[in-house]
Amino acid sequence: GFAYLFHHEPEILKTHRGYDKGALELAQDLGETLHVKPVYGQVSRLLVDLNRSLSNRNLFSRFSRSLSEEEKEKILAIYYYPFRQVAAQQIQAALKKAKRVVHLSVHSFTPVLDGKIRACEIGILTDPSRKSDTNLADLWTSELQQKCPQWKVRRNFPYRGVSDGHVTALRKQYPDGCYTGLELEVSHAMMGNAVVWKKTRQVLCTSFAEAVALM
Repeated sequence: GFAYLFHHEPEILKTHRGYDKGALELAQDLGETLHVKPVYGQVSRLLVDLNRSLSNRNLFSRFSRSLSEEEKEKILAIYYYPFRQVAAQQIQAALKKAKRVVHLSVHSFTPVLDGKIRACEIGILTDPSRKSDTNLADLWTSELQQKCPQWKVRRNFPYRGVSDGHVTALRKQYPDGCYTGLELEVSHAMMGNAVVWKKTRQVLCTSFAEAVALM
């Protein structure tokens, strides 16, 4: 119903600006490995960005920002609130069974942005002030380096782990001791070859599971 917004630039929906390539596939693999049901959105961030707070000016893009408040509320009701609510429900359910919940938010990034090369295969975003975040990031990095020493794994790259986002918002709701939240960023360069991409997903899944087990 909102396709008309992209009538003049339909191809942008297929680019890194329109969606996180490979993220859903990886999240589903992680879900199978960890025996959990992933929570995901299936709408372009160019309509509404599910990873941004309601107060963030980039919640709506240049394509949807000029919509009426009524239309924006409709979009939020259809896509944004359900995504956030399901995630919150799963976290609450997990905390009724255990003292701590681990939340991994899965994303991907383009290896070249505005002509600048992002020299990294894997980014792990954390809040350095939270001990459990740092601990899990350290354990996961170690596991990845053992399995794939050729990969460049960077902390808080290509984005800062404390920037506005879903995980950042949840950290404000739960103390360090009961909520551990990380964001994973995988370069699109890892996805060019189907065999390599499948192996990459396997390594990310098994290494994360092993890191969580060591917490």
